[in-house]
Amino acid sequence: MTGLQTVCLFVTGYLVSRLVLRADAHLVFVDWLVGWSRGRASRVVLGVMLAAFLLSTIVPNALTVLALIPVVIRLKSWAQEGIDKGTDKGFGTVLAMALIYGANLGGVGSLLGSPANLYLLVNLSIFDIAGRQSLHFVSWLLFGLPMATTLVLLGWGMLRLTERRAMATRLPGWDRKRTERGPLFGAALRWAAMWGVGWAAILTAALIHGGGRATVGAAWRLVGRFDVTTLDLVALAGSTVFTLLLFGRRVTLSSTGSSTGGDEERTPLLRIRDLWREVPLRGVLLGLGVLVLLVVVAKSGAVSWLSRALPHLLPDHAGLFPVSLVLVLVTIFATEVLNNTTVSTVLFPLSAAVAGTIGVDPLLLMLGVSLASTCAFMTPVATPVNALAFGGIKGVSLGKFMKNGLIMNLVSAVWIAVWITWLIPPILAWFGASGS
Repeated sequence: MTGLQTVCLFVTGYLVSRLVLRADAHLVFVDWLVGWSRGRASRVVLGVMLAAFLLSTIVPNALTVLALIPVVIRLKSWAQEGIDKGTDKGFGTVLAMALIYGANLGGVGSLLGSPANLYLLVNLSIFDIAGRQSLHFVSWLLFGLPMATTLVLLGWGMLRLTERRAMATRLPGWDRKRTERGPLFGAALRWAAMWGVGWAAILTAALIHGGGRATVGAAWRLVGRFDVTTLDLVALAGSTVFTLLLFGRRVTLSSTGSSTGGDEERTPLLRIRDLWREVPLRGVLLGLGVLVLLVVVAKSGAVSWLSRALPHLLPDHAGLFPVSLVLVLVTIFATEVLNNTTVSTVLFPLSAAVAGTIGVDPLLLMLGVSLASTCAFMTPVATPVNALAFGGIKGVSLGKFMKNGLIMNLVSAVWIAVWITWLIPPILAWFGASGS
C-alpha cells in the first residue's frame, strides 16, 4: 500500500466506525456479548480480545481501538451497576489490556493489521532481500493467524491467573432486555459491508501488483497492467464518493428513533457532529504527547546508541533461534520507549546488514523485527494502540498494565522466535517454490 491508499483506508474506516456508533451497533454488540458470556467477566474479556484481534486482521489496529473503546466504556459502566469500586477498577484495567492485546496481535496475524508490516515490504524491496516474493497476504495469513491466535489465548490465560479477582466477577443483569435495533442499524451494517468489500478489492489488487508472480494467474496478469498511480486514483476516487454519500444520503427516522410511529424526519446517514462523538480525547492527547516525547528521545541519542549496540548484542554463528530471540527481545523492549515505527526504521536495515555476518537469513530477521514491533504491551507509549486505549479508558492501573505487559512481552518474544526458526521457513519456502 502507498501512503495515499493508507490515508484513504484510515479516513473511510474512521467514518464507518462513526456510522456504526451512531446506529448504536456497539450497544447491540455489548448486549450480545454479556448475554453470551452469561455475565462472566472472563468470557467478556475473551470476547473483547477476539473482537479486537479479528477486526485488526482486516483494518489498521488503531481504527480497531477507536471503534471498540465505546464498547469497553459501556462494559465498564455496566459493571459499575453491581460491582464494588475496587473490583470495577480492576475490571476496567483488564478490559483495557484485552483491547490492547487483541488489537496489537491483529498486526501479527495479518499483513494489513499494522503499518509496520507494510513498511517491512518496502524495506525488503529497498535492500533487495532474496525470497521477498514469497512474503505476501496469503503466506502471511498461513503463519500469522495461528501464531497470533495462540498468543491471544495465552494472553487471556495469563490474565485469568494474574487478575483473578477481576476475572472472577459477574456482570449484573446479564439476562435483562436487550437494546432494540434502530432503523440505522441495518444501514450501518450494509455500508460497513460495502466499505469492506471495496477495500478488499483495492488491497488485493495492490498486493497482487506488488507480489509479482508469487500470486500467478489471470488476476495477476490483469492487475499487473495497472501502475501504482492508477490504484491510488481508484482509492482516492472511491473514498471521495463513499464519503460524499455518507454525508449526503438521507434516511427517515421517527422522533422516537423507530422506523414506525412518531414524527418522521429526514437525516443524513452521518452528521458532522458524529465525527467527534465519544472520541477518546484523552487518548488522542496522550498520542500527541507521545509524539513530542519521541522527538525528545530521538534527539537524545537513544536511537544512535541502539544502532551501534545491536551488532554487539547478536551472537555470532549461534544459530537462528538464539539470534532471533535476542533480536525480538531488543525490538520489543526498545519499542516500549521509542515507538514501533522508530524502532523498525532503525532495525530493518541493521538486520539486513548483520544477517550475513552471523550466518542467518536476513528475510527472517527482518520479519522478526516487524512481528515483534507490534508486540509491545508494557507501556502506553509503545504503539498508537496503547496510547489510544490507555488514554481513552479512565481508571487503568499503570502498575497492573506494566506487570502483565512484561509477561506478555516475554511470552511473545519466545513464541515469535520459535515460529521464525522452525515454522515460518517451510511456509515461505513453499510459496517461493510455487512462485518461481
